[in-house]
Amino acid sequence: MIEMIRKNILEILLVTTLLVVSGVAHGYNMFHFPYYENDEGVYMSQAWSVVETGELAPYTYWYDHAPAGWFFIAIWTKLTGGFFTFGMSVNSGRVFMLVLHVVATALLYYIARRLGGSKFTATIATLLFALTPLGLYFHRRVLLDNIMTFWVLAALAILLVKQIKLRHILTSGIMFGIAVLTKENAVFFGPAFLFLVYIRAHHTHRRFAILQWLVTSGMVVSLYFVYALMKNEFFPSGTFGSGAEHVSLLGTLDFQASREAVGSFWDFSVQTSEFWLRVVDWAHFDMLLVGGGILVLPVLIVMVLTKRYNRWVYILIFLLNALQWLFLARGGIILEFYIVPLIPTMALAIAYVIGEIVGSVYANNRYRALGIIIGLIVVATLLFVSSYQVVKSSRGNAITMDQTTAQITAVEWIRDNVPEESFIAIDNYSFLDLNSQDNQSGKVFRNAEWYWKIDYDDEIRFGLLHNDPTNIDVIAMTPQMSYDITTSGMSLLGTSLGLGKPVQILNGEGWDTVMWYPRHPRGVLERSWKSYKEHFITDRGMVIDPSKPDTATSEGQSYALLRAVWMDDPEQFALVYQWTQANMLNAQGLYSWKYDASKTYGENITQGSATDADQNIALALLFAGKKWNNGLYIEGAQNVLNAIWEHEVAYYNNTHYLVAGEWAKGKKVLTINPSYLSPAHYRIFADADPLHPWKELVDTSYEAIEKCMNVSINNKKGRLPPEWCSLNITNGKYGVSLSPQPTDTFYGFNAFRVPWHLALDLKWSNEQRANRLLGKFDILKKEWDNNARISATYTHEGEVWDNYESVAAYAGNIGIFMATDLKSAEDIYQTKILEKFYENSERSYWDDPKNYFTQNWAWFGTALYKDALPNLWFTNELI
Repeated sequence: MIEMIRKNILEILLVTTLLVVSGVAHGYNMFHFPYYENDEGVYMSQAWSVVETGELAPYTYWYDHAPAGWFFIAIWTKLTGGFFTFGMSVNSGRVFMLVLHVVATALLYYIARRLGGSKFTATIATLLFALTPLGLYFHRRVLLDNIMTFWVLAALAILLVKQIKLRHILTSGIMFGIAVLTKENAVFFGPAFLFLVYIRAHHTHRRFAILQWLVTSGMVVSLYFVYALMKNEFFPSGTFGSGAEHVSLLGTLDFQASREAVGSFWDFSVQTSEFWLRVVDWAHFDMLLVGGGILVLPVLIVMVLTKRYNRWVYILIFLLNALQWLFLARGGIILEFYIVPLIPTMALAIAYVIGEIVGSVYANNRYRALGIIIGLIVVATLLFVSSYQVVKSSRGNAITMDQTTAQITAVEWIRDNVPEESFIAIDNYSFLDLNSQDNQSGKVFRNAEWYWKIDYDDEIRFGLLHNDPTNIDVIAMTPQMSYDITTSGMSLLGTSLGLGKPVQILNGEGWDTVMWYPRHPRGVLERSWKSYKEHFITDRGMVIDPSKPDTATSEGQSYALLRAVWMDDPEQFALVYQWTQANMLNAQGLYSWKYDASKTYGENITQGSATDADQNIALALLFAGKKWNNGLYIEGAQNVLNAIWEHEVAYYNNTHYLVAGEWAKGKKVLTINPSYLSPAHYRIFADADPLHPWKELVDTSYEAIEKCMNVSINNKKGRLPPEWCSLNITNGKYGVSLSPQPTDTFYGFNAFRVPWHLALDLKWSNEQRANRLLGKFDILKKEWDNNARISATYTHEGEVWDNYESVAAYAGNIGIFMATDLKSAEDIYQTKILEKFYENSERSYWDDPKNYFTQNWAWFGTALYKDALPNLWFTNELI
């Protein structure tokens, strides 16, 4: 052994240097370039499925590829400590590709030498293989083609030992069978292997050797078919009496065979032939290898015809190349990485032609020095050209470019900003990093799904998403996703994307990842609620206005309770209700309208109730009790209803009227706030509390709203409901108060709730009085029709007062257009409400993030318009 090493020390040093060059060129920057490709994630996730669940894929395995490739990835991860040993899960696979690449480099050198090539020829082949830009781009990736190529080279090398024996032929057959089970197109190398077995086997048992090789490789490949038979998935559904729908091996093979490429190889137009489009693209990427690999094919034929000795070597090299080109030209779909098996064979062919030319010069002693010089020039040129192409190829700078950090950051962004239960459409590179419980963050997103499956896997589309694009919460968009959605007709994901808005762009040097929030109504409502809880509700359940952090109002508490029950958030509901009960409930069983934490006990609540808050709390409690089957909430609602009837309902002219608060009752002039009146509430109260005539309030509310709209001020007839109104019980006349502020007569930030309440009653009970009153807001409709805008505040007579736009005002006023002009309603929703919804990684809000009133009413307006406010008293289903 030592003597052998001593004799071959120079070649050993040469091979070692070549392996180091190959490993460094391949490994340097491989975690950052190229970008994590979708298929890499597919194979990593399938390997993970084998390890974790014993299944061949995390989704339905449909026999698109034989599974040997990801079996080897699974074994690799077990040997190296798991899928996240090297950071992102794809990185583990890329390290595996590096190991295979270095071994494949050694195998190629060995093959070149055993085929009779010189050290010079073997070096050329190895350098081309190691430094080609095509190789650096594709060999770094976790691709079945790379694993298959490794096994093909191993199967080839074992047939080139000095003294071939039966065990070598059997081993080669096994290896070739594994190659086919890794990627099916390895079978196209078969004739070349049969030729080599024929050449290398002793002439007395050539037929037996060929039969042995075929049987051995065939037995390995047959395991795939046996597996499908055992799973009853070999034949398509309906075959031999099987009526149940299922995937099948034969069905998939038929589908794969039917996928035709655009154009044909004899059509030389790049515009119409997918084959030539790929060839031109590969040549543009790496002219030296692809151009040279094509040009040497006729040279090899000439050598076969003219060589007297060892012509079988050139036949073999020709077959190894020509058979794969035949596979590409067959007319099927050609993906860009289908060139991978040709990289070592083209390198070998180019090296042998160059070696033959240089060798012919070198063989003549007269030109020995010239031959050496030519050889050195060729090697130097190849090194320079290859190195230059490595650094600056058409796909990017392999040494310095960083295309994956944006993809890594996208995973971190999801972990930091997206709830774990959210449904996320992802590029499959991140599947394990979000789905595996062993990932480095500890957060598991069980509903992070590969975007292809969203449209084309029935279990995902119909099982999880119910064929509803609004069930998608987040889309982590890569350029590959964008292209596939556009070109592959992904209708479900495409529809969701159409509702979306980018909230974070992560730059990736040509491979950006963009985080999208689909702006479908439920997603908007959920994200707004989550943000609202974080920024407006304390951990004790107190709802604050950030401009007055020590104060709370019964209005704010009531809004939080309504939103919590409609958002199916029982924990938050309980927290807010407990705080409200403990801090704002007064002696009358109603809720004091204001709480001030900065004041001492006894002085920290402002006496006097606000009827709108009391009735909203009662409605929220009824909904919560029915939705969550909680009798205590129903009991609490009954107590509030009794208190409202006793303290906030006045009796006049043989009927009942709702006043603005307990302080407004028992006077000759009743104070009424039209925006407090909600007939939709009273219909539910009538059913929940039959002891009181709540339906009378339905009638008097419609009376009061219309009369208050028509009240004249200074002989000017009113056209819009005022902020405050009054009913004089001595003469039965309605009026408006000019004190303490003239703006009390305006149609402003209280009064816009009137059309919202009317539209709610119209939606829940189809009340035509609501429809008629909403038609009386014609002045606002005309302004929208003429100017495509509505101002924030108007006088009682309908003149513009505050000439600016408000999201909250649009949210209240949208009820007008829901009854009178659905097209305008949609325009208002899209341009004035939805467009103002600001989404980023920290919060989701409308307009001013600190305006608690805007956040509430924009939410209520969106929910009303998009049918997200079900009447939970009569139906227990949330929308």
